Amino acid sequence: LQSLRPMFNSSQQNTTVRSMEDREGGRAPALWLGYAPTGGRISLRHVEMRQRLLVTGRRADEMAALLAYAGREAGLRTLVLDLDGNISDRVSGYFESYDYTCFLYDAFLLEEDDATRHSQLLAAAYTAALDLSSEEEAIMMAALHKLARGDIMASPAVLFEAIGTVEGFRGFYVEKLQGRIGAVKYLESAENGSLRSLMSLGSSLISFRSASYPQAMEIAAAAFVAKLLSVIQSAKAAPDLVIINGAHRIFRALPKVDHSNRLLTELLESRTTFVLATDERQFLSQLVQDAFPFKILSSDAWNEGVENRWKGNPREPVLPN
Repeated sequence: LQSLRPMFNSSQQNTTVRSMEDREGGRAPALWLGYAPTGGRISLRHVEMRQRLLVTGRRADEMAALLAYAGREAGLRTLVLDLDGNISDRVSGYFESYDYTCFLYDAFLLEEDDATRHSQLLAAAYTAALDLSSEEEAIMMAALHKLARGDIMASPAVLFEAIGTVEGFRGFYVEKLQGRIGAVKYLESAENGSLRSLMSLGSSLISFRSASYPQAMEIAAAAFVAKLLSVIQSAKAAPDLVIINGAHRIFRALPKVDHSNRLLTELLESRTTFVLATDERQFLSQLVQDAFPFKILSSDAWNEGVENRWKGNPREPVLPN
C-alpha cells in the first residue's frame, strides 16, 4: 500500500504507474476521485484496494456515493447496499435501484448447492445483527444446520420454530433466543427476486430505507451480506465492488465481543472488494477499523485528531482536501 502514496503527488508519477500497469499486461481499473491541487487526477486503482476500504467521517455517505459513481465509470460491477437510504438520493437515475423487500425472500433462502456453508453464514449474520452471546450463537448454528439438512428456508419465522427443537443446550438460553427471534419474525418480502440474477445485470443499488424499524433493517442487511458471500464463490458474474454504508449497523462497537465474528472474517476473505462506509465511527467495531488497512477520511474525521493514532503509519496516505 505504500505504492499508493506517489500516486497522489503529481501527474508525472501517475504516468509511471500507468506504464507499470501496461507492462503487467493491461490497464487495471482505476477509480477517479477528483483532482490534486498540484495538478493531475487523483485515482485509486482497484487492485490496490486489496479487497477492503473503509470510508469514515460525517460526509461518509457523500464519499460512498462518489465511489459508486467512480466504480461505475471505471467499468466495475458495483453493488450498493444502502442501509440508511442516503446514497439513493445522490445516485438516483444512475443505478438500477430496488427496495430490499424485492430480494428478502431470496436472502433467507438457503443455497441448495452449499446449504451448510450458507446456513453458517446466516447464523453469523443473525449473531452480528442481534449482538448474540457465544452460547446463543451456538444454538443459532445448531438450528440453522438442522434447517440446512431439510427445509431450505431460514427466515426468522422458520428459525423461531427450529430453535425450539435444538437439543443439548440449557432451556434458559433457548427460550431467551426464541424470544429475541420472535420479536422480528414478521419480516415481509414484496416478491421473490434473485440476488444471483441481479448481479448478472451489472451495477445496481438496494435500499433498506423502507424497513419498518431499525432492527428489521439490520437483520435484513446482515442476511444480504451472508447471501452475497455465499453466492460470490460460484457466481459467474460476481460484483467487483460492494459498497455498504451505515456499516456500524452490522458491525457494532460492543463493550465486550462474545461471539466469533465469523461474518466479518468471511467478508475479509472474500474475492470481492468490500467498501464499508459510516459517518458514526465511534459506533463501528474496532476490529473493522483495525482490519481495513486502507481508509478514506472526511476532513472532520482527520481534524478531530484521528491522524495522531495513525501518525507514521505508511499505510495511511493523505488525500488532498
